[in-house]
Amino acid sequence: IGIKSLPGWDAGVRTAMCNWTGITCNTVDGMQHVTDIMLYNKGLQGAIPPPIGSLVRLKSLDLSGNAFNGSIPTQIGNLDELVFLSLLFNQLVGSIPESLSNLANLQTLKLS
Repeated sequence: IGIKSLPGWDAGVRTAMCNWTGITCNTVDGMQHVTDIMLYNKGLQGAIPPPIGSLVRLKSLDLSGNAFNGSIPTQIGNLDELVFLSLLFNQLVGSIPESLSNLANLQTLKLS
């Protein structure tokens, strides 16, 4: 699944997103895929959107030092290529989703 399959994102947003600070993309078979989301200490707030689990080429996800609330989306467990996950220093509540045990390539997990 590439960027074009994210619901509600038109072509302009998809193209521009790979130029956003903290977002890294790679092109595979002519399609851009998000590989890194490094948005630590950016003042972001709200819930972590469950569709993040559709970014199946994602290798690094760092949302630490923001004001995310709610629970950790179970869909993060779909990110087979994820190597690094940091959700430190947010306002997340609830249990750690069992689906995170599916992350066979995960080398670093930072939660608080």
